[in-house]
Parts: sequence; structure tokens; C-alpha cells
Amino acid sequence: MTIKDPYLIFPLSISKVLFKEPFVPSKPKPMTPIKAQMIRLGLTVADLALLTGCGVRTVETWRAGGWEPPRAVLILLAALEAGKIDIDWLAQQLNK
Repeated sequence: MTIKDPYLIFPLSISKVLFKEPFVPSKPKPMTPIKAQMIRLGLTVADLALLTGCGVRTVETWRAGGWEPPRAVLILLAALEAGKIDIDWLAQQLNK
């Protein structure tokens, strides 16, 4: 018995077995505006979830561009970025 395709015996990767071509990853998506704002402000996903009262998964979806965040969140980030609101002051207001 002669086996013509060695990939069928010892597959190096699934893509070579299925397509017989190397896997080429797609280009990364451009950075979303909310992700750029979070980076500039030094906010993590958990920080923004705490500040907005939303779940971490919701903020991750906004950051990835899956959903558009509510306008109130965009206004909050813009005010934080412009220096109109201080993050420490905002955290104190949430703890009252």
C-alpha cells in the first residue's frame, strides 16, 4: 500500500490537512474609538464596567466593536478625557 499524501498520516496542522496550504491569519481589525479612549485614559475593562454599572462582558463587546456603547458612556469618556470629570471624584460619587 502506497500513501501519496504524507499529511494524511502525520498532519502538521489542520489547515494543511483540509486545504493543503499554510494558514494565513486575517488582518487585525482597526482599533475602535472606545478602545482608543480607554487606552488613553488608562482604563481597564473592569474599571469601565465599574464606572458605568455594566457587566464586564458588555464592555468587552463595546471595546471589540460588537455593539455601539450607549451615548451616556461616550459622553462620560469624553468628559474624562477632556478633564471635566476626575476619575477619583467619580469613584467617590459611586461609593456614596
